[in-house]
Amino acid sequence: MKTRLILPLIVILVLAVAASPASLVRAQEPTATPTPTAIRTITPTPTLTNTPEPPVYARPMVVISSYGAGQNPIEPGHEFDLQINLNNSGGAAATNLIIVFTSTDFYPKETGGVHAVSLLGAGSSRTITQRMLATEDLWGRSLGTVTVSVTYNSVDGSGSFSETFQLTIDLKQPNWGPLAPHPTPHPQE
Repeated sequence: MKTRLILPLIVILVLAVAASPASLVRAQEPTATPTPTAIRTITPTPTLTNTPEPPVYARPMVVISSYGAGQNPIEPGHEFDLQINLNNSGGAAATNLIIVFTSTDFYPKETGGVHAVSLLGAGSSRTITQRMLATEDLWGRSLGTVTVSVTYNSVDGSGSFSETFQLTIDLKQPNWGPLAPHPTPHPQE
């Protein structure tokens, strides 16, 4: 009878150990998931900035705004008219302008390559035409250059100025064509 009493006691003990809080798995209670809150985004308001105007020079500023050689490309050994457009982009008039054309590729004709303009107002332009001769030395080259020097004074006498420009002129390429056989001449006996 003693064994009968021990067996139920062991079963109760095993059940008591198995039912201890450390061995029991509890169902987790649901936790609240945080809901996202609205995020306020502040977008900066664009501000307008003043774009600076290009500078207007208080003095005269003479530039070549464009140039051309009329018939283009130029054939070596031929004459042509070189035109330049002078522009006074400064804020004061220019006076006593001297324009000089020099080159080793092109020879100035008729005026010796010198032109004079008495007055070029601020914002004004003037076209100068110079007759040129392309030298024979240009055969086989793709371009030649002309240097144009401009000297002038401010109308109020406050300064004397000079500018130098390099102009590039396209040249006509020789048409070499394919070589063809030619009969060899024989001296007559």
